[in-house]
Amino acid sequence: MQVAFSGEEMRVKICVISNLFPPHIVGGYEILCQQAIQALGNRGHDILVLTSGHGMDPDVPAPAEPGIRRILNLEQPADQMNAVDPKRRIAITKHNGHLCREVLNEFQPHVVFIWNQRHITLGPALAAQDMGFPTVFYLCDEHLVEYMPKAPSHNLLGALADRLWRKDSTTEALNLGHALCISRTLRETSARAGLPLSHAQVNYPGIQLSKYPLKNDVGSVHHPARLLYLGPLRPNKRIEIIIRCLGMLLEDERYRVSLTIAGDGDPAYVESVQRVAEDLGISDELLLMGRLDYAQISSLYQSHDVFVYASTWDEPFGMTHLEAMASGLPIVSTDCGGPTEYLIHEENSLIVEKDNPRRMTESIGRLLHNAVLRRRLAENARRLVEAKFDTQQSMEQMENYLKKVARKEVVTHA
Repeated sequence: MQVAFSGEEMRVKICVISNLFPPHIVGGYEILCQQAIQALGNRGHDILVLTSGHGMDPDVPAPAEPGIRRILNLEQPADQMNAVDPKRRIAITKHNGHLCREVLNEFQPHVVFIWNQRHITLGPALAAQDMGFPTVFYLCDEHLVEYMPKAPSHNLLGALADRLWRKDSTTEALNLGHALCISRTLRETSARAGLPLSHAQVNYPGIQLSKYPLKNDVGSVHHPARLLYLGPLRPNKRIEIIIRCLGMLLEDERYRVSLTIAGDGDPAYVESVQRVAEDLGISDELLLMGRLDYAQISSLYQSHDVFVYASTWDEPFGMTHLEAMASGLPIVSTDCGGPTEYLIHEENSLIVEKDNPRRMTESIGRLLHNAVLRRRLAENARRLVEAKFDTQQSMEQMENYLKKVARKEVVTHA
């Protein structure tokens, strides 16, 4: 496909492909995708979103949504992570690839921008590349690992099948030459898993600072003090560690403290978290809020005193950390991958090793006792977000990359 442009302020036609798109979401990446599209649209680019029908009632006529096509199928419900039958994966790959071809033939984009492909398969991306459209991948998690061919050491027959007649539904058929990663951590973990992404350019997401104003009373603490965890409720987030920290703090007569947990997840894990609080006799000091609307999140940061994060896996990035930092909440967090690319111990946060409730409790207690430390960490954190993680910078980097790919220029990676 030959494309001619003139001038730096070129208008680019971009087809964005993502498994989900707001208001139908599972996590934060869909919101990030929406924000990126809005920013690119505000910069004059022509955007078409191709996504799944997740959240739509098949018996109710779909409302008109200019610029959005919710027609792709999912292998399984968006919030499930079960193993997929290979025959179903091949069928969905072909089906979604066919639908994508029809849309691309009609829209004729300058560049195809691929976001999360979990459950929509690689079909749309493979169709775009087969049709010769320049294709850029924005990777926010490790979902592509799910589409890698099986390792012979684990499943010899499956490995042979993936490399012979199922190759077109695996990453073996995918050209990842143009890729953006949300963090260095994700780029490195993906490369270690065997994906050819060591060249990918890191494009940190930004924070819309106007939506996360700095608290007027930075460093102050409510009575009782209010701890906050915001994010998915999954075993690798180790919510039970935060609850055990709450229990240890409440055993000390110097502290009066409560904990708010906002987010949802696997019902069995949520129930296990509740049992930990019940066993410790601290259920009255724990508030489980469930999933919140995006519009509610800013006020949640404003009404709490310390943000606590106990994850034990290498997080791809950590948007909630940045939101808390922008809002003026001091942070106690484990050394969990992506967030440590901007969290600095004793400068803008307190970092503790993973899976150590006692050390985390000590760090929280230290913050609750030291107003000077709380204010210093919070103010330094806000300054860092303003300097390096404003959404304007992130969108400019993303836009420039897409323009270069659309022009078929050589893209240098960093």
